[in-house]
Amino acid sequence: MINVDITQCYAPTNDSEEEEKGNFYNALSTIKQDRPKKMSDFNAKIGCVNR
Repeated sequence: MINVDITQCYAPTNDSEEEEKGNFYNALSTIKQDRPKKMSDFNAKIGCVNR
């Protein structure tokens, strides 16, 4: 059996307060600290013709 953790989140926009952005990134850092990482753009298109 393979366990997979997927974290998807929506970050605060540039218009958000600095404190809100700081809180978000601190929480995200805590979540991702001890987890293995596989990063990719899973929506990427490969090849010369993208449809």
